[in-house]
Amino acid sequence: MRKIFIVVFLLMSVILSSCRPISNPVADTSSQPSSGKSVPVTENKVVVDKEALEIEPRGIGIAYNAESVSVNYQSLVPLPLGHASKSPSEGNMFLVVGVAITNNTVQEIKTEDVVEIYIVDGDGTRFDVKPDASPVVSDKIPKGVLKAGETADTQIGFEVPANRTDYRLVYSIDGGEKVVYDLSDGITPPEIPG
Repeated sequence: MRKIFIVVFLLMSVILSSCRPISNPVADTSSQPSSGKSVPVTENKVVVDKEALEIEPRGIGIAYNAESVSVNYQSLVPLPLGHASKSPSEGNMFLVVGVAITNNTVQEIKTEDVVEIYIVDGDGTRFDVKPDASPVVSDKIPKGVLKAGETADTQIGFEVPANRTDYRLVYSIDGGEKVVYDLSDGITPPEIPG
């Protein structure tokens, strides 16, 4: 009897050791980026906006006037090492974008209710605003209040992979209309040691 118990115990040990644990789809992080990218993750999927890749990009300084707001892209400063109080994750860099938003209405608006700002790469991967990526902090963009006719002119930061240059700034206005600016001219590809 004792021999049977030992054989069953050894057999169960071998079977159990060869089994993988069942992954919890909610807690599974294997499909999430491991490089510390600041990309939104919804149910373990990176958000992709292919539509933003199909829109003809505007040039720097060319404003777009919608009914509720006017938007503009004014400058780009890549910060591969970060700034005095914050560094990007390994393999990433900060992009600090000079933006302007003007309230075209006759009433006060909350910018986050009217304009959503993000960056996409050449694959459509979306990168949301990362407030501490910019040394300048705005109380108006991406969240804040603009009075009728007021313009907010500031810098906002993003954290993106440093090995790419094919980025586009996207303004999504009133939940649908998108305005796209090409950022690739303002980013120098990283030097590859040789």
